[in-house]
Amino acid sequence: MSRGRLIAALLAALALLVVEEVWRRDPERQVRASLARIEAAFQDRDASGIFSEVHQDYPVTVLWPSLFGDHDPATARDQARRLLAVLFLQSRDQVLSCRITVRRLDVTDVVVVARGDLAVDGGIFGQAVPLLSDHRFTFRRTSWLTGRYALDGHEPIALRQ
Repeated sequence: MSRGRLIAALLAALALLVVEEVWRRDPERQVRASLARIEAAFQDRDASGIFSEVHQDYPVTVLWPSLFGDHDPATARDQARRLLAVLFLQSRDQVLSCRITVRRLDVTDVVVVARGDLAVDGGIFGQAVPLLSDHRFTFRRTSWLTGRYALDGHEPIALRQ
């Protein structure tokens, strides 16, 4: 291979890497990937997997005051993860599904706002979580290096009694 062809091949490979990196870091793509990971973790009954998609600053005590009260946010987050694991265990003999259909994504410099529908079926969840239409979810970047986003908050979800 001539030197010119080698340089052209290296430049083409570099251009491909740059294009892939920009595409991979796209906020819309990252949010959709996060939602897909949440759905998959729910199906796998993986509470830790779900919480790996929840931002560290997710306001557990604000969004779920009747469940977690005035606890320290880090303690409440751990309690929420354990509670979810228990609920998954209690529903172990039932088919569970979580579907999040994105209607619209608004990307800003700080957050991505996703408006979408949330449906949770099966087990205790099917009776407790209502079908949510055009619900607002917010995502915030967790890593500049990877471009990854995580669930930062949402409109309140009133659990059925």
